[in-house]
Amino acid sequence: MDPISMATLSGAAKAAKAVFNLAKGVDKSELRAELLGAVIELQEKILELQVEMGSLLDENRSLKEAAALNDMEFKDDGMYWDGDEGPYCPTCIPQGVAARVSRSPDGYQVCNVCHRAPIGAPLPEGR
Repeated sequence: MDPISMATLSGAAKAAKAVFNLAKGVDKSELRAELLGAVIELQEKILELQVEMGSLLDENRSLKEAAALNDMEFKDDGMYWDGDEGPYCPTCIPQGVAARVSRSPDGYQVCNVCHRAPIGAPLPEGR
């Protein structure tokens, strides 16, 4: 089953509003009340689906980020590397934060997020 897109849900909400407007024009009050009630239920369900979809998109984004962090390799230099990309902070990666380590003005390794110097050794030139 294909995922429902926000555009699909938005289209459904517009259709429900159009039916609601049509139902308001029905002369028989019993039928009109029944139609309006059905449209309101439909609108509530669409809203629930939009909220659920937003939550699922957030969860998907978080899981993708976590999977990317899990693919990183801890190397002999005491840092995490993602292939040739890195180094990443050994303090922040386990906490789910992809924080790069860079050279401080005095030439030492410093995390750009937690600001710790995870390993006291200077970074090699060009990193």
